[in-house]
Amino acid sequence: MAKVSAKTIINCGTTHVTGSVFSEKNGALYLEQFITEPLSYDYSDENSWESEIARAMRVIAKQIKSEGNVALVVPGQFLITKEARIATVTDESRRRKIYAEEAAAQFQRLIPLDELVWDAQSVNRDEIEEELIFFAMKLEKANRLIEQARLAGLKPTHIQPNTILDIQAYRYLERLNGTLNETVLVLNVGAKTSNLTYVSPTGYSVNNINVGGNFVTQTIAEAQGIDFEKAERLKLEVFSVYNETGAFPATDVGGVVAAACDKFVRRLSKEITLRLVVLRKRGDKPTRILASGRGRLAPGFFQSLSTLQKVPVERLSVTDYVEIAPYIPEGEIKENSAQLQEAIGAAAILVVPEIPTVNLFPQELVKIAAFKKQIPWYVLGGMMIAVAPWLVFMKAEEQAVAMVKDIQEQQKAINSLNERKIRVQNLQKGIDACNDYVVSVDRILDNRYNWNEVLEELQKTQLELASLASKTTDGELVPASDRHIWIESMEVKRNYVPAKDADGDKPAVPAKVNSDLIVTFKLLIPEIDGMNPSHNAKIFNARLKMLREVLARNMHSAEPGGISDSANLNPANLPTITFTIRLKDKEGI
Repeated sequence: MAKVSAKTIINCGTTHVTGSVFSEKNGALYLEQFITEPLSYDYSDENSWESEIARAMRVIAKQIKSEGNVALVVPGQFLITKEARIATVTDESRRRKIYAEEAAAQFQRLIPLDELVWDAQSVNRDEIEEELIFFAMKLEKANRLIEQARLAGLKPTHIQPNTILDIQAYRYLERLNGTLNETVLVLNVGAKTSNLTYVSPTGYSVNNINVGGNFVTQTIAEAQGIDFEKAERLKLEVFSVYNETGAFPATDVGGVVAAACDKFVRRLSKEITLRLVVLRKRGDKPTRILASGRGRLAPGFFQSLSTLQKVPVERLSVTDYVEIAPYIPEGEIKENSAQLQEAIGAAAILVVPEIPTVNLFPQELVKIAAFKKQIPWYVLGGMMIAVAPWLVFMKAEEQAVAMVKDIQEQQKAINSLNERKIRVQNLQKGIDACNDYVVSVDRILDNRYNWNEVLEELQKTQLELASLASKTTDGELVPASDRHIWIESMEVKRNYVPAKDADGDKPAVPAKVNSDLIVTFKLLIPEIDGMNPSHNAKIFNARLKMLREVLARNMHSAEPGGISDSANLNPANLPTITFTIRLKDKEGI
């Protein structure tokens, strides 16, 4: 079969971004290029993900050879999926209208439909009823992702949810192997979330669950009292030993990692069972589970999950059915098989054109792009219309020259007035911003007496700490006198939030200043030998829990849920805990 045009996929994952260029060759996919760029950021900070994605796309755009249109793939944590059933409608235009009404009904309770970009896919349809799956993401996030791709030099035309790509990859597998005609569960275990795709001879169902490989890392971090980054390094070190020896290290750390892996598989199995209870009403129990994704690399994953689910759990590798260009390293494909499987699902339409895909690319941007293509024709038409009257007066050359000169002079005057108008508008914006800031500072001065209340609450906190005792998980009493816990430092950070003008139905928002009170507590842990300090997670976590509870009881000036903490465990017997307390608007200081 002849080779057709290439398809470029940029897979924006949680831990990596990959760029893939596919084409069709002899009835199968041919991978022409594959680039991967790891992400380094705080996994709990969504804004950090966006900035890292922008950086990674710039790196990949410099290396990618395709200059055509690009499909972006977004991870499950930014998606909303809903299943629905509607009456079967044969008229295509009327069906789309009914889809929109059903989408509004499904998503309205979560977020207004005009703040989302959505699409639907028909799973099964007969003469009476049609089964749908709706996919949506925030319009604002879709626009930002597209803008970042364009700034990187890419030409995005599609946004595909990764939750739908497993079924598309499975359909590609069916095309190459023939119809499998069985009921299976395709499990793609990602970093933050996992996709469950239930496939039966009569249809399929897609679910996204908030359990991924990072669950193991987070469990280790909590057990050891360390941050996420250190826990991730510790996990990979233990995994490396397991892969070499076939067993966890016979150490305390090895036991912690083994327990975390077991807890992860049990939690994942529980989520699978909850969804299968509903799905089995539609068809048979899966005969096997086909697992992919980085999360399946946890030691003992396949055996443990198979025991819990009582069905075989097998490795799914769609990459075995793709011809790889000889210059792409085999190790790179093996290391990134999970991201490549999703890219294969996005590119499967090259081989299986009847696959009904999902596109979350905002329609407004599609219309703008189409309009831009027509602009040269509009300009040419306008020029012809403008020039036509002059053809009648070509003999009046002097008059024509005078008119052109007069028009040019008038245009210069208009340009000068427009420049002055822009300067005045910019000055007005600056004046408005200064006025907003002065008003916000006046508000701080008005609230300066709130200092008394905040200091009184901190004093109550310190007094309560002096009278309490906490317990470790094994019941050991830990005295919490004021000799052991004291306030080391305190500061206030003020964050200026500019005013927002009214926008449609959204009212104007005045400028304000958020006040963050940052208090650092010093802890003395006498149970730890100061000459040879070693972190004791049980005792430290008990003190941390006590501090949180006491602050929550006493800091009435804090926003609900507005208290966060970070710890410095060095030295282990004299750690510090820093609390950031977001004060209520009326309590600003």
